[in-house]
Amino acid sequence: MSWRAVVLEGIDPACAPLLVVADPDGLCHDAELHLELTRRGYTLLPYDDPIAFRVAYEAQYTRADGMPPLLVVLWDRTRTLESLPADLLARSVRRQISLAELFPRLHIPILAELDSARLDRLWAAYGQQRGPLLSAAATAEAVLQAGYGITLTALQTPADALQVLLTIHFAAQPLPAFLANVVVQQLRAIPALASWPLETLLHDRAAFDAFLSRAWPRFLHDGGYLTPPDSAAPAINEHPTSYQSIPALPFAAPQVWPAIDTLFLAGRMQPLLLPAGWSVPEPYTIGVRAGETAAATVPHAMLVAYLRDQCPPADAPAAAWLALAPRIGTLLRLVHSMEHTPDPDLGATLTRLQTSFATWIAQRYATLVTTAPLPHPRLVSHLPHLLAHARMQGQMRHALIVMDGLALDQWLVLRDTWADQGHGFTWDERALFAWVPTLTSISRQAIFAGAPPTRFAPSLERTDREAAHWQRFWSDQGLQAQSVAYRKGLHGLEPQRGAADLAHLAELLADPRIQVIGLVIDAVDKIAHGMQQGAAGMLQQVAQWAQNGWCAEVITQVRDAGFQVTLTADHGNVAARGIGRIQDGILAEERGQRARIYADTALRDPVIADNPGLIAWHGAGLPADRAVVLAPDEQAFVPAGQVIVTHGGSDLREVLVPWCVLQ
Repeated sequence: MSWRAVVLEGIDPACAPLLVVADPDGLCHDAELHLELTRRGYTLLPYDDPIAFRVAYEAQYTRADGMPPLLVVLWDRTRTLESLPADLLARSVRRQISLAELFPRLHIPILAELDSARLDRLWAAYGQQRGPLLSAAATAEAVLQAGYGITLTALQTPADALQVLLTIHFAAQPLPAFLANVVVQQLRAIPALASWPLETLLHDRAAFDAFLSRAWPRFLHDGGYLTPPDSAAPAINEHPTSYQSIPALPFAAPQVWPAIDTLFLAGRMQPLLLPAGWSVPEPYTIGVRAGETAAATVPHAMLVAYLRDQCPPADAPAAAWLALAPRIGTLLRLVHSMEHTPDPDLGATLTRLQTSFATWIAQRYATLVTTAPLPHPRLVSHLPHLLAHARMQGQMRHALIVMDGLALDQWLVLRDTWADQGHGFTWDERALFAWVPTLTSISRQAIFAGAPPTRFAPSLERTDREAAHWQRFWSDQGLQAQSVAYRKGLHGLEPQRGAADLAHLAELLADPRIQVIGLVIDAVDKIAHGMQQGAAGMLQQVAQWAQNGWCAEVITQVRDAGFQVTLTADHGNVAARGIGRIQDGILAEERGQRARIYADTALRDPVIADNPGLIAWHGAGLPADRAVVLAPDEQAFVPAGQVIVTHGGSDLREVLVPWCVLQ
């Protein structure tokens, strides 16, 4: 029996068609639990905002075909079930679920931030186990061992330390702070690590990646792996030695090298730029490049093999796709940069990923709607909650930069351009899911509202309410209006306009009252709207825009003004070929090039019947009075044969978007 089976005991629509559950530990956020509740016929309805709840509840309760099984879940720890509306309680069966019920021997606060995968592993060893209560320290040790495969007493050497740091930073979710501190204390007992900034390395993934990148040249030099051309043999000891202040790291250790290899594939470690004619032996060639054009020379076979091996199955957790997204970005960059001389292996790998993602999103995207924003964001609309949490932890000033339409591969172009230009940024790059349909009015509005589209139904087809949503979110967090700023329409595509925008931004940032600022940079979206050269042309144009330095200057200004910079996109983009316009008269409320929105299924379904192959989107997170049709992958509702770069659909290139914290 699993912990989910324990939670699900007695939950049956025949006995409890209206069930109210107190879930202070957020167990109902689990995707597998959500899917099983859905299979049993339940609709999950959170009780958070009383007004929004009442609107949604009444819509269910007053349906002409009767009220479907409904599970109302209360996640707020400060409220009890008895505080819910009396009419709701009078009709419902009540239930309470908790981690304490599942793990009675363990110190529950340590379990509170664990993801479902860790709870699954912990259940096998400690599920409903009776006996003496374990202390916080003993629980931490048990969780590290059972949940993460980390045995504290086995950490004895630098290779052990590096392996555990890699394990932690390869995990889909960060190690909770309490557990991280326990690991730090153990590592401090290893004398050889005296010069390692352990606290920073464990808590800051960007700093850890930078630490590895700085140590890489020393490893190659000290190991004798750098081979100069014959004419330069005497110069080998003249190779730059500024890295000698960095500790010598055991990259070649058997338990370490496979992860280092993958970090280079993902672009998280920076390869060493070799002088002309120099070389290194296998397998270390993945960590070097020769010349400015070598950024895109990641060995194709290695990337293809990795992505084929890691391609998530249909029942994979959402975290699997998010963890793989940076490598998918690398693949897309290679495919798009070689569009005129395609590599069949790369193309086949991309097709496999697209097919798998299409199956996954149809079956499991709906589970994202009820995932908790903290501590592990999944959707772009979770980011404001993460920033609010950071403010509670003492990081007071935040800038959220939304790059309208920035795809994963285009983010890599920006990142590498900034690195080559020497701006000195470091980044912790991850990924998030955009809202589907991936229209600006839906996904970007959700970002600044910090809420699903159900919360802004009246403005679903517009973008003019973003500033108001942003203000309201932060007002709910206790900030005054003068402490919150928002600007959109920034792009730097025209020198005069770009200079004016930078000047206005500098004035805004100089206001000491501003604590949070939301910025929309729409250069990529503007490039896409005029693009007729497909994905390859798109990549080239984004690279040219990055070269002008305007976007880097925006980030520099914001960072230097004391703001923590978080960058994301509202959606990506995809090159699509026209299949003809849909003839639906004025029925559609939103006429996107890859998505159309109707007032109800009665208006939408005839359109699908008349146009076989279109996708009836299930509408997860959308208002009940909306029905969506999506174009198939790489197709668009424009004149037949026309090639455009656009968005709106459910292709992985539109849905998986970059999320990066820049410093």
